[in-house]
Amino acid sequence: MMIRPSGTICYNSLAERLEECSFVLALLAIIVLAPLLYIPGYLIGFALLGAAQPPDPLERYYERIVAGALLNAWLVFTLA
Repeated sequence: MMIRPSGTICYNSLAERLEECSFVLALLAIIVLAPLLYIPGYLIGFALLGAAQPPDPLERYYERIVAGALLNAWLVFTLA
């Protein structure tokens, strides 16, 4: 990548453009998927278990993410 004196960016190759775009897409995927998987799982876990949550925090996070992923997969396959 080269920056011209006018301030515009000049890419030297297609690979540089794709590399920058893939980084932005990966960042966007993390920002979107984290709440999309965690929040529904948190609500399902809280509704099913109530105050009897597992004492291990790692187990709680794992259950919440798996429950959210299963719910999203079920919705995708149902609506497809």
